[in-house]
Amino acid sequence: MVAAHVGLFLLPPFEAHLRGTRSRHPRGWLGLLVAAFGLRWWSIRELGPQWNVRAVVPEQLTPVTTGPYRVIRHPNYLAVILEFLALPMALGARRSCLGLSLANLGVLACRVGAEERLLDRHPGYRRAFAGRARLIPGVF
Repeated sequence: MVAAHVGLFLLPPFEAHLRGTRSRHPRGWLGLLVAAFGLRWWSIRELGPQWNVRAVVPEQLTPVTTGPYRVIRHPNYLAVILEFLALPMALGARRSCLGLSLANLGVLACRVGAEERLLDRHPGYRRAFAGRARLIPGVF
């Protein structure tokens, strides 16, 4: 996960410089990037002290069902997916976008699966999020 995030900040500018590419719609992509940052901030804020960078679930888990968690189970990861799309595309770095997004999806598939297994051990989580989509309402 760390390598993918480092790559997100290094590869797109390098590709754009090397290939001389520019985005066709930089403002739109930057708008999506700002929205993704906002969703990430909101998600972390709603979790409060329960948020951490490692997949650690407190023993006394209190499921958070406010804010973006009213709609999906993992809004922070949706924000990460949007960042991996928007940042390279804002620079016109299509190849970086594709490669980094695929790598990120692989990492997130493992991460979300591991978190779900940990969270499912708590009956309160299962009750609070039964039937709620993981990332995209009505899709996953």
